[in-house]
Amino acid sequence: MTEVIALLRLVVACVIFAVDLVASSATFLPESDGWHSWEVPAGSQGTRACCYNIRNGVGGKAGCRLDPGAGGLSLDADCEPLSDTLRVYVFRDGGQVREIRALSADCPVEASSAVEAMGAMDAEASIAWLVQQAQGGTSIAEDAVIALAMHADDVALPALQSLVEDRSQDRELREQALFWLAQSDSDEAYRYIDSLLGRR
Repeated sequence: MTEVIALLRLVVACVIFAVDLVASSATFLPESDGWHSWEVPAGSQGTRACCYNIRNGVGGKAGCRLDPGAGGLSLDADCEPLSDTLRVYVFRDGGQVREIRALSADCPVEASSAVEAMGAMDAEASIAWLVQQAQGGTSIAEDAVIALAMHADDVALPALQSLVEDRSQDRELREQALFWLAQSDSDEAYRYIDSLLGRR
């Protein structure tokens, strides 16, 4: 009986934690329109997330334009890591999130309007917020998956695996999550994909 009570307490604690995490992730982004940014630890992919020009076979970071629709993220495995910090950029317009970008903190950026810097954020809250955006079935879903894949492996990989395993999600979303898992340098990501292949 004591073990059952202890188990119930653990379940309740986990539920409370999950609710608090979702609540915090839903409220940490300012409601004002424009660009906002926050910082979290970068994963193996996020350290090189920038925009690059290749001239005469040599790649060099060129910086990225943040204006909506500009695009331009590339990951160059041959370039040295820029920073172990990832900066997530979010553009809100009319109260709606329109753009999500995740770049190395040392990647130069240009924007037609000021970026409101929010500083360091809890990585798990950042992941939870991005997962919400990915599951929203909107045009930013793919950008949200890319952004969470750039986070530190210990928080990014479980989130990507969860999206892959969730059969209630859109097939394209699950494929995107699997694609970014396959891009990871992490041994854990490799073992996970290997286990998926072993299930066939």
